[in-house]
Amino acid sequence: MSDLAKMVWDLGVSLNAAKAEELRVAPIVKRLKAEMKAKNIDFRTEVYVTDQDGEEWEIEIGVSYDATYTPGKFTGPWEDSYPADGSMDITEIHLIQDTPFGFTDQDVLEQTKKDKDRIEELAWEHYFSKGRDE
Repeated sequence: MSDLAKMVWDLGVSLNAAKAEELRVAPIVKRLKAEMKAKNIDFRTEVYVTDQDGEEWEIEIGVSYDATYTPGKFTGPWEDSYPADGSMDITEIHLIQDTPFGFTDQDVLEQTKKDKDRIEELAWEHYFSKGRDE
């Protein structure tokens, strides 16, 4: 087989492997999306937990929230103006992936409590992006 023929053959094998990988992954992605809807997960993020050796582990979590927001009014007569008002309630944290060996679900949930402000900020970003990104 000539070098050109071998390169074409290898390219075909690579493309077939990529297509096979896509076919393998597509049902998994579809299942995960369905699970997110079933669990009512609004968005995913990660928390970082550190083991006793100082190694940091990234753990994926799902976040459910309940938010209300009223935009402020700053035009017109002064007495009719008011500031924006809103509230964010993180209702549930879901562990998306298994915890690494040596960690418990409680270890991860403790870290989410430490990351509460960051997770709440991400929830607000998700809330305001609804309808634009989805």
